Amino acid sequence: MVEATEGGQHKEDTDHGDILEVNKLQEDCCRLMQLQACKDGSESLPLYDGSCAGKRMLVLLDSGASSSYISPNMVKNLEMVQVEAREVETAGGHRLHIDKM
Repeated sequence: MVEATEGGQHKEDTDHGDILEVNKLQEDCCRLMQLQACKDGSESLPLYDGSCAGKRMLVLLDSGASSSYISPNMVKNLEMVQVEAREVETAGGHRLHIDKM
């Protein structure tokens, strides 16, 4: 089991030692840190601890967002249904084509 904390930090609970989950969370944290690097100014993104179906995750709150998105790893772990492709603009103004989960 992995504990994620505000700002993208994480700690591994060695009692469970699920290396695969740690690696997936590290990938997700890297993506969030890349998003953070795109943001102008010195303020950090509003990242919070969250959970869904018993899975812990970092949540980015964006009150101006027109849609919500979730990492491919979380979709797989939650056994969610895929949606049709679309284009997304990040906080830094970059456009990403989202065509799979």
